[in-house]
Amino acid sequence: MKIGLYLDKINSFTHCLGVYGEEILVDAYIKGLRKNYPENTFNKYGDNMGFTPVVDIAIYFSGNAKNKGKQKNIYIQQNYRIEDDLQTKIVKQYKDIIRNSNIKVATISEKYSKEYEWQLIEPCVDTDLFYPVKFNQLYNFDVSYIGNNIKDLEKSKQYLGIQGAKVGVFGHGFNKPISHKDSLNIYTSSFVNLNYVIRPELDVLICRPYQIASCKGFIVSEWTESLEKNFGNTIEYVRPGQNPSLRIKEVLAQIKGNTSKAKQQREEAYKIVLEKFNCEIQAEKLWRWINE
Repeated sequence: MKIGLYLDKINSFTHCLGVYGEEILVDAYIKGLRKNYPENTFNKYGDNMGFTPVVDIAIYFSGNAKNKGKQKNIYIQQNYRIEDDLQTKIVKQYKDIIRNSNIKVATISEKYSKEYEWQLIEPCVDTDLFYPVKFNQLYNFDVSYIGNNIKDLEKSKQYLGIQGAKVGVFGHGFNKPISHKDSLNIYTSSFVNLNYVIRPELDVLICRPYQIASCKGFIVSEWTESLEKNFGNTIEYVRPGQNPSLRIKEVLAQIKGNTSKAKQQREEAYKIVLEKFNCEIQAEKLWRWINE
């Protein structure tokens, strides 16, 4: 059986300043699917290829290809930068799509999953790509952030403008390109790795904190229900109503004052990713749901 995973662009992460999007998630799923189900063929396709092959099962993570699957078409709803929340064209589009018997819909949003009873697609990490490296003093930031500069400016100032701290900010829009190897060093060697999101109320399961944990990085994240459900107290949170800058400085002081506790949190978060979010486990979940 031929299975295609579709994106708007493929082979794009090699030049995006060290920040990975949907393609790294798709690559992880493909790796797990190929290992678990070698009797099938799994490939990724992009709109930028100029053609969209017809396959037996098509899984759309992004892009314009529609109904290329002869047996099934799977749509992964990922657009969470929307202004009108649930009353949007994309949601209405998916409500119409599921009337077709060979179409299934999933989402990376806990909110959408609960409200529409769509399958939740969880983070999937290639632990051979994201792994702990030896501590490197050159990358020993007090606070680091790797991501796209696409969030609200005031919010970014609150999370990244930590006075008196050595802060490293990297990624598209920050004009600080880094290699993948650099990102591993940053995740492993920084005291604090930050994660904050565009719309926390949608509770979108982005991969970054799981990738950081896979490198045994210490995480301070904007709170979401799904993160606390998955990681518990192995990471620290900026909860609603808290001042991000003050909270991050508080955690930083605690880490420097009690390195053994921070080490234990790193180890436990790392174990969670290995046991629950590695590509083989998540690929099995996806494949089982597709074939229900």
